[in-house]
Amino acid sequence: MKYRRLFALLLLLLPVPALAQRIEARAGVLFSMPLVEDEGGHIGIGNRYGVELTGPVTLSLAPTPLLSLSLLVPMRERTTIEFGGTYGLGKLVASDAVSDWDVQNTGLVSAVLDVRYQYTDVVDFIAGVGGTKFFSEKKGVFAEGSSLLPLVEVGAGAQRGFGPVILSLDARLQTHSFGTPVLRRDGGSDGKVIRGSIQLGVRGAR
Repeated sequence: MKYRRLFALLLLLLPVPALAQRIEARAGVLFSMPLVEDEGGHIGIGNRYGVELTGPVTLSLAPTPLLSLSLLVPMRERTTIEFGGTYGLGKLVASDAVSDWDVQNTGLVSAVLDVRYQYTDVVDFIAGVGGTKFFSEKKGVFAEGSSLLPLVEVGAGAQRGFGPVILSLDARLQTHSFGTPVLRRDGGSDGKVIRGSIQLGVRGAR
């Protein structure tokens, strides 16, 4: 009980304007390279989804809406540490030589630790590391779930103040490996994926 009261007191003493300056909310969309490119074993993937495939098959994440929340902690005059989390929910899409179709709902969560360098009053450069995890229906390539995948991120952001708020536009690239227990058991190897995102953000002005 004593610790709860102390925590409540700290929240009351916390400067709300300062907190608003450090928390940024963003929304946008993520684009991804194919997660799976199967040149020879497409019959196995077809069996898992109960379809007949023609030629090599790819499994891709369709453009996915993203929501992000970041805590910005100034370190030096032009350097800021950013602790960020992202959530997205989209669809896994399959394609072969003759058609493409929606396979299953597939989402992702990511956590990233970035360093932001203020190159000018308007432009920031961003670089960091973190992890991402996919979640989906328990079928197909996700029948046995998925693991946490390390990622590397680089990007740039532009910002401008409008009265009591700062609006931002971020563009980021991430690279990570991709594989699931089902794919590995069927003889597949983890591949590299590059994905990019564009987001608009808002936080309190200084």
